[in-house]
Amino acid sequence: MTTLSERLEMLIRSKQLSQKLFAESIGVTPGFVSAAVKQGKSLSKETILKISEVHQVSLEWLLTGEGQMFYPSGDEVKKSLNDFDDMRNLNFQMQDDPILKEVILGAQELSTRDRVALEVVNGMIKKLVGK
Repeated sequence: MTTLSERLEMLIRSKQLSQKLFAESIGVTPGFVSAAVKQGKSLSKETILKISEVHQVSLEWLLTGEGQMFYPSGDEVKKSLNDFDDMRNLNFQMQDDPILKEVILGAQELSTRDRVALEVVNGMIKKLVGK
């Protein structure tokens, strides 16, 4: 498990910032950032929240090292919402079509290897029908 100072250093590197620019971005001195990274100086709640807000860093990751470093981007959130919408619509279709329901429930039980094989077959069918 990493320490807060190690995670702070990882964040600064991942953003490709100097400690000076990082310090400016969160309203502290470069010396403060250096002490936090090198000597493990503790950060106030306000500073941690500022880092999370300014750099879109997950508070969970920053505080514990668990989860993803960054919050998802707007595009990732939109994709997830669209995927959710598609699943919801498919669920409504399944209620009206018992065959579709059986196919989807069966597909969920496939192993990873079977799913890859199914994707290959699906690709071949699309080539045959010209889609």
